[in-house]
Amino acid sequence: MHKGVKRMSTTAQAMKLAHDFPGSSFKRKRHSGFTWKHTIRPSDVSREYTIEIHYADSMNEPKVFVVSPAPLELFEGAEELPHVFDHKTQQICLHFYGEWNISRPLTDFIPWASKWLDSYETWVITGVWIGKSFHNGEYTY
Repeated sequence: MHKGVKRMSTTAQAMKLAHDFPGSSFKRKRHSGFTWKHTIRPSDVSREYTIEIHYADSMNEPKVFVVSPAPLELFEGAEELPHVFDHKTQQICLHFYGEWNISRPLTDFIPWASKWLDSYETWVITGVWIGKSFHNGEYTY
């Protein structure tokens, strides 16, 4: 848990997402949570991607998924997506430990998801991940 940090309420998180991203959709979940879905385009030349955020009061941080297209295309010869928590569900890894906490808005994740998708689009073509990451105990930027 984040001691000494005031949690932004689930209702406040949902209201901020709805305000900042009109046209998005919500699905209420049991136990004070929700699933939020929105379509983003990382650049003017990119395709559209639908992302989904799962969040509940019982979570220390949300889970973010790319739900469309599914499955995401892989770089030729690759067997799995880079920088994900789960290849099958396409739960993407968006930040270093400590970059986000429960007092901050979930809207932080939308530009992070866009940057992840931009890096993904480069990786599919070149096989090189251009975004920041943490692997084998080393940070890359």
